[in-house]
Amino acid sequence: NGFDDYINFLPTVSYTQSRPGVAQIFMRGIASGGDGNHSASMPSVGVYLDEQPITTINEILDLHMYDIARVETLSGPQGTLFGASSQSGTLRIITNKPEIGESYGGFDASIDSVKNGEMGWTVETFLNLPVADNAAIRLVGWHESDGGYIDNIPSTLTFAASGITINNEAVAQEDANNVYTTGARALLKVGL
Repeated sequence: NGFDDYINFLPTVSYTQSRPGVAQIFMRGIASGGDGNHSASMPSVGVYLDEQPITTINEILDLHMYDIARVETLSGPQGTLFGASSQSGTLRIITNKPEIGESYGGFDASIDSVKNGEMGWTVETFLNLPVADNAAIRLVGWHESDGGYIDNIPSTLTFAASGITINNEAVAQEDANNVYTTGARALLKVGL
Protein backbone atom coordinates (compact mmCIF):
# COMPACT_ATOMS: atom_id res chain seq x y z
CA ASN A 1 0.00 0.00 0.00
CA GLY A 2 2.82 2.41 0.69
CA PHE A 3 6.45 2.99 1.47
CA ASP A 4 5.96 1.63 5.01
CA ASP A 5 5.19 -1.79 3.51
CA TYR A 6 8.24 -1.85 1.22
CA ILE A 7 10.64 -0.86 4.00
CA ASN A 8 9.57 -3.92 6.02
CA PHE A 9 11.05 -6.18 3.32
CA LEU A 10 14.37 -4.34 2.82
CA PRO A 11 17.15 -5.52 5.16
CA THR A 12 19.29 -2.83 6.80
CA VAL A 13 16.90 -0.06 5.64
CA SER A 14 14.84 2.14 7.96
CA TYR A 15 13.19 5.54 7.70
CA THR A 16 11.50 8.32 9.62
CA GLN A 17 8.68 10.53 8.43
CA SER A 18 8.38 14.01 9.95
CA ARG A 19 5.26 15.09 8.01
CA PRO A 20 3.20 13.83 5.06
CA GLY A 21 5.20 13.71 1.84
CA VAL A 22 8.67 13.99 3.41
CA ALA A 23 10.89 11.24 4.85
CA GLN A 24 14.49 10.38 5.70
CA ILE A 25 15.94 6.98 4.77
CA PHE A 26 18.83 5.25 6.53
CA MET A 27 20.83 2.23 5.32
CA ARG A 28 23.28 0.09 7.26
CA GLY A 29 22.89 2.33 10.35
CA ILE A 30 24.66 5.31 8.75
CA ALA A 31 23.22 8.81 9.23
CA SER A 32 24.44 12.09 7.77
CA GLY A 33 24.12 13.93 11.09
CA GLY A 34 21.26 16.14 9.89
CA ASP A 35 19.39 18.09 12.53
CA GLY A 36 16.12 18.72 10.65
CA ASN A 37 17.25 22.13 9.42
CA HIS A 38 16.58 22.30 5.67
CA SER A 39 20.03 23.77 5.04
CA ALA A 40 21.73 20.84 6.79
CA SER A 41 23.83 18.12 5.21
CA MET A 42 22.75 15.94 2.31
CA PRO A 43 21.24 12.53 3.16
CA SER A 44 23.46 9.46 3.22
CA VAL A 45 21.04 7.46 1.00
CA GLY A 46 20.36 8.39 -2.62
CA VAL A 47 16.80 7.61 -3.77
CA TYR A 48 15.87 7.22 -7.43
CA LEU A 49 12.57 6.81 -9.24
CA ASP A 50 13.70 4.74 -12.21
CA GLU A 51 16.73 6.80 -13.34
CA GLN A 52 15.62 10.13 -11.83
CA PRO A 53 17.02 11.20 -8.41
CA ILE A 54 14.32 12.28 -5.95
CA THR A 55 16.67 13.11 -3.07
CA THR A 56 16.53 16.63 -1.61
CA ILE A 57 18.56 18.38 1.08
CA ASN A 58 18.36 16.27 4.26
CA GLU A 59 15.35 14.25 3.04
CA ILE A 60 13.66 12.43 0.15
CA LEU A 61 10.22 12.67 -1.39
CA ASP A 62 7.84 10.19 0.17
CA LEU A 63 6.63 8.84 -3.17
CA HIS A 64 3.14 7.35 -3.54
CA MET A 65 3.90 3.67 -4.17
CA TYR A 66 1.53 2.43 -6.87
CA ASP A 67 2.17 0.45 -10.06
CA ILE A 68 5.70 -0.34 -8.90
CA ALA A 69 7.65 -3.29 -10.38
CA ARG A 70 10.27 -3.57 -7.63
CA VAL A 71 12.42 -1.74 -5.10
CA GLU A 72 16.20 -2.26 -5.21
CA THR A 73 18.75 -1.50 -2.52
CA LEU A 74 22.40 -1.08 -3.44
CA SER A 75 24.91 -1.01 -0.59
CA GLY A 76 27.18 2.01 -0.44
CA PRO A 77 29.26 3.77 -0.97
CA GLN A 78 28.01 4.14 -4.52
CA GLY A 79 30.40 6.06 -6.73
CA THR A 80 29.98 7.82 -10.03
CA LEU A 81 26.99 5.75 -11.18
CA PHE A 82 24.65 7.21 -8.56
CA GLY A 83 26.71 10.11 -7.26
CA ALA A 84 25.82 12.39 -4.36
CA SER A 85 23.90 11.20 -1.32
CA SER A 86 24.83 7.55 -1.81
CA GLN A 87 27.43 7.14 0.93
CA SER A 88 25.53 4.40 2.79
CA GLY A 89 23.68 3.16 -0.30
CA THR A 90 21.10 3.80 -2.98
CA LEU A 91 17.42 2.92 -3.07
CA ARG A 92 15.90 2.51 -6.54
CA ILE A 93 12.13 2.47 -7.05
CA ILE A 94 11.47 0.85 -10.42
CA THR A 95 8.08 1.52 -12.02
CA ASN A 96 6.19 -0.81 -14.34
CA LYS A 97 7.02 0.07 -17.96
CA PRO A 98 4.67 0.35 -20.94
CA GLU A 99 4.14 -2.89 -22.89
CA ILE A 100 3.98 -2.52 -26.68
CA GLY A 101 0.95 -4.18 -28.29
CA GLU A 102 -0.87 -4.71 -24.98
CA SER A 103 -4.03 -2.90 -23.85
CA TYR A 104 -5.06 -3.32 -20.20
CA GLY A 105 -5.58 -1.40 -16.99
CA GLY A 106 -6.38 -1.66 -13.33
CA PHE A 107 -8.16 0.18 -10.54
CA ASP A 108 -7.83 0.07 -6.76
CA ALA A 109 -9.88 1.80 -4.08
CA SER A 110 -9.74 1.69 -0.30
CA ILE A 111 -11.44 3.28 2.69
CA ASP A 112 -9.95 3.70 6.15
CA SER A 113 -10.86 5.33 9.43
CA VAL A 114 -8.99 7.14 12.17
CA LYS A 115 -10.06 6.65 15.79
CA ASN A 116 -11.74 9.87 16.96
CA GLY A 117 -11.16 11.35 13.51
CA GLU A 118 -12.37 11.41 9.93
CA MET A 119 -12.67 8.73 7.29
CA GLY A 120 -9.96 8.48 4.65
CA TRP A 121 -9.93 6.97 1.18
CA THR A 122 -7.66 6.23 -1.75
CA VAL A 123 -8.38 5.79 -5.47
CA GLU A 124 -5.60 4.53 -7.79
CA THR A 125 -5.62 3.53 -11.44
CA PHE A 126 -3.27 2.60 -14.28
CA LEU A 127 -3.73 2.12 -18.01
CA ASN A 128 -1.39 0.58 -20.62
CA LEU A 129 -2.30 1.62 -24.18
CA PRO A 130 -0.65 0.99 -27.54
CA VAL A 131 -0.35 4.28 -29.46
CA ALA A 132 1.31 2.81 -32.59
CA ASP A 133 2.65 -0.53 -33.82
CA ASN A 134 5.96 0.14 -32.08
CA ALA A 135 4.88 2.41 -29.19
CA ALA A 136 2.87 2.28 -25.98
CA ILE A 137 2.03 4.63 -23.15
CA ARG A 138 1.43 3.80 -19.49
CA LEU A 139 -0.67 6.25 -17.47
CA VAL A 140 -0.86 6.10 -13.67
CA GLY A 141 -2.94 8.32 -11.40
CA TRP A 142 -4.03 8.50 -7.76
CA HIS A 143 -5.90 10.60 -5.23
CA GLU A 144 -5.62 9.99 -1.50
CA SER A 145 -7.45 11.62 1.40
CA ASP A 146 -6.00 11.00 4.88
CA GLY A 147 -8.57 11.74 7.58
CA GLY A 148 -7.76 14.36 10.17
CA TYR A 149 -7.79 13.75 13.93
CA ILE A 150 -6.44 16.96 15.55
CA ASP A 151 -9.09 19.45 16.72
CA ASN A 152 -8.30 23.16 16.43
CA ILE A 153 -10.38 24.41 19.37
CA PRO A 154 -11.79 27.96 19.32
CA SER A 155 -9.78 30.16 21.70
CA THR A 156 -8.67 33.72 22.36
CA LEU A 157 -5.34 35.29 23.30
CA THR A 158 -4.90 38.66 24.99
CA PHE A 159 -1.50 40.32 24.70
CA ALA A 160 -0.56 41.73 28.14
CA ALA A 161 1.45 44.71 26.85
CA SER A 162 -1.18 46.04 24.44
CA GLY A 163 -4.42 44.57 25.75
CA ILE A 164 -5.29 43.48 22.20
CA THR A 165 -7.32 40.26 22.02
CA ILE A 166 -7.29 37.95 18.99
CA ASN A 167 -9.14 34.70 18.30
CA ASN A 168 -8.93 31.78 15.93
CA GLU A 169 -12.63 31.49 15.03
CA ALA A 170 -11.87 31.68 11.29
CA VAL A 171 -9.69 28.56 11.38
CA ALA A 172 -11.12 26.59 14.32
CA GLN A 173 -12.49 23.20 13.29
CA GLU A 174 -12.56 19.55 14.26
CA ASP A 175 -10.17 17.11 12.55
CA ALA A 176 -8.17 20.01 11.10
CA ASN A 177 -5.11 18.06 9.90
CA ASN A 178 -6.54 16.15 6.95
CA VAL A 179 -4.16 15.67 4.00
CA TYR A 180 -4.99 15.35 0.29
CA THR A 181 -2.50 13.89 -2.18
CA THR A 182 -3.05 13.80 -5.94
CA GLY A 183 -0.53 12.64 -8.50
CA ALA A 184 0.02 11.18 -11.94
CA ARG A 185 2.78 9.59 -13.97
CA ALA A 186 3.07 8.93 -17.71
CA LEU A 187 5.67 6.79 -19.48
CA LEU A 188 6.12 6.43 -23.24
CA LYS A 189 7.99 3.50 -24.79
CA VAL A 190 8.99 3.45 -28.45
CA GLY A 191 10.52 0.31 -29.99
CA LEU A 192 12.89 0.30 -32.94
